[in-house]
Amino acid sequence: MHIPVLKEDVIRVLSPKRGDFVVDLTAGGGGHSVEFAKRLGKDGILVLIDWDEEMIKKAERKITEMVDEKDRPEIFFITANFADIDEVFSEIQIDRKPDIFFADLGISSFHLEEGTRGFSFRIEGPLDMRISRSIKLTAKEVVMNFSERQLADIIYRYALRKK
Repeated sequence: MHIPVLKEDVIRVLSPKRGDFVVDLTAGGGGHSVEFAKRLGKDGILVLIDWDEEMIKKAERKITEMVDEKDRPEIFFITANFADIDEVFSEIQIDRKPDIFFADLGISSFHLEEGTRGFSFRIEGPLDMRISRSIKLTAKEVVMNFSERQLADIIYRYALRKK
């Protein structure tokens, strides 16, 4: 079972209000976004972005089940990398600046609990490790096809180099 990280603290600190415009850059399963939606009301706007197509579907189901339709804000469910925020905003065409941006960075327990994605420490599965299925290169292809030098460069560049 997935439990959103510090959900009560996030809501308390960010303090979303009725009518606010909130962008959840890493929507995941929608745990934080459900709480945002409950507080925004009919006049609010909620944009959920996640690179994982399956997570956006989970978030949509969760919000549909847990937030009363009569008081639900306008909601956009977007499958994208939050690095592409300019394209996302161009697509949804809202003539208003967000009141709150939220990002829960890190890997989701959904990914760790599912063997088929290749992130789990407990469950056997393929060496995939793609957050989005739109990424064509799997971790297995990297490990099996990159040279020792290429792998060393990747490890140095992303894991070992001290700034």
